[in-house]
Amino acid sequence: MTMSGDSGGVTYICDGTTTYGKAVGIVKGKHDGLSVFIKANNISNNFGPFTY
Repeated sequence: MTMSGDSGGVTYICDGTTTYGKAVGIVKGKHDGLSVFIKANNISNNFGPFTY
């Protein structure tokens, strides 16, 4: 479901009962026709949370 230029965008998951979702990662790209994303906990584990 990703398109060219979506890389780096936020990935959301919705339960279908609300109009908003929970951010769960970022879009990495496409591979063999499938959308690929990086899980938020993998990002946090590698880079840690930072406050700006």
